[in-house]
Amino acid sequence: MSNEINAVEFKTFINGSHTLDGSHALLKFGTVQGDFTIALPDDQITMLMMTLTTIAAQNAQLKAGEKAQKQALPCVFWNFDVDANKAPTLTFRIQGGAEMSFQVGKSNLPLMREAIEAMEAKLKTS
Repeated sequence: MSNEINAVEFKTFINGSHTLDGSHALLKFGTVQGDFTIALPDDQITMLMMTLTTIAAQNAQLKAGEKAQKQALPCVFWNFDVDANKAPTLTFRIQGGAEMSFQVGKSNLPLMREAIEAMEAKLKTS
């Protein structure tokens, strides 16, 4: 069996949008053969986001030669709130406008407070 990867190399990410009914994400890439658009079903977007995030972190670790290396994106806005279902929700926006929200269990809030206080203490001593 060959170790070759049969793949189309995307040279550039051009843009992303969605179908009018919201059923698919439309992702446009530039290739050596020309522009290429993929239609990703809505129910697959979260899986793709998780996979890309994992791969980006692994790539950062490989390039740095450091397993503890993090793939960190600069945050330009954040908000901690409670959603309509009364679940604590953390929202972060990065430069360019991409935004991601996370729900956390209520029992995690004291632990998160402790972690933020510990981080603040480390920053004060450095």
